[in-house]
Amino acid sequence: MPIPLFERSGREVADRIRRSVKALSGVVDCNQVSMGFIREKPPIQLHVTLRENLGYEETHVTCSMIDRRIRHMVPDSRVTIRSETIGLNDNGDAILKIVKGIVEGEPGSRGAQNIHLIGLNGKIGVDLVLLEAGTRATPSHPSRAEIEVGKKLKAADSRISEVVIHRVSPHELVVDERSGHGTEARSYIEHVVNRFPTLRLLSPPVIRRVGNQLHVRIRVVPSASIGQEGRNEIGSKLMAAIKKGYQAITKVEMIEVATPSGGDSTP
Repeated sequence: MPIPLFERSGREVADRIRRSVKALSGVVDCNQVSMGFIREKPPIQLHVTLRENLGYEETHVTCSMIDRRIRHMVPDSRVTIRSETIGLNDNGDAILKIVKGIVEGEPGSRGAQNIHLIGLNGKIGVDLVLLEAGTRATPSHPSRAEIEVGKKLKAADSRISEVVIHRVSPHELVVDERSGHGTEARSYIEHVVNRFPTLRLLSPPVIRRVGNQLHVRIRVVPSASIGQEGRNEIGSKLMAAIKKGYQAITKVEMIEVATPSGGDSTP
């Protein structure tokens, strides 16, 4: 049941959120819960530790579950999650400071949303949502700011071996929050689509929340090198993979957009 936020102290609400988040599968600890004092759309920031064997896709699924649980407990809240896999020791705070400094200093950037640090064979992978003003995110075509942030992060610290950026405009972030699911489900879907290189996302996934379920619509451009039979088979596998990795996603609709004449859409 939702928490009557202003009938309880901020500490009581934070404690209930912390206990609820720690009970989720994949979560080792909920290290910190901080809440703003805004009556409408209160900002809630979390720092969580996740199992060390979670990859990018599982990290987004787990954090999406965290996000949705908090929004159920505190309706209309604005949730920001920082996660790191267990075993990063004190590296997390240092890397987070580097990420924020580079992202906030990049022209056109409006900061980072939901930063995830993942252990990768002794190195660290950084996954983040980049808020970029004035652009409509196109997942398969990185922007200048996206490219520069990735290059600067790798150059800033030798521990960072991989950078994954999900670009979102402020307007799209607002839409995702109003829909009650934030950006984590979108990031998860983008990772799954990347496993199918002959299909390219034309635009960000559209996600609708229906009760406790999520319905997804994606628009893809198939490679010109595969025929219709191949497209049908690969499309079916993609939709099945999206649902298999995230049980709350119960419906996936895929719309194929024809390859432009004379071109190949392979990334």
